[in-house]
Amino acid sequence: MTIAFVNKSFEYASQNPTIVPSFLDLTEFAKDTAVVTSLKRILMPLEQLNEKLSDTNLLAGSEAYMAALVFYTAVKGAAKAGQPGMKNIYDDLQSRFPGRGGVITPKAKPVN
Repeated sequence: MTIAFVNKSFEYASQNPTIVPSFLDLTEFAKDTAVVTSLKRILMPLEQLNEKLSDTNLLAGSEAYMAALVFYTAVKGAAKAGQPGMKNIYDDLQSRFPGRGGVITPKAKPVN
């Protein structure tokens, strides 16, 4: 739906009542058109706010992921160095690491 189309249609219908079908209630058309126009004024700033929130969430998520990678690398090094308790933490994080760990898929066998 475009507001411009709705508004212009209502304008033309109001100016040309003789061609308005009898089953089309111009009073209701006017109410609906006014509601659509009013809601658009409210929705536009909300949509902009939603976009800004989404962008901020994406940025914060990216920064948090980078911090998690730094920590993961440090834990990996500590586990390799034999620091107590680090192997369990490393194994847990490795199983959650995107694209790695978790579900183990069997390797394909060569076809003869």
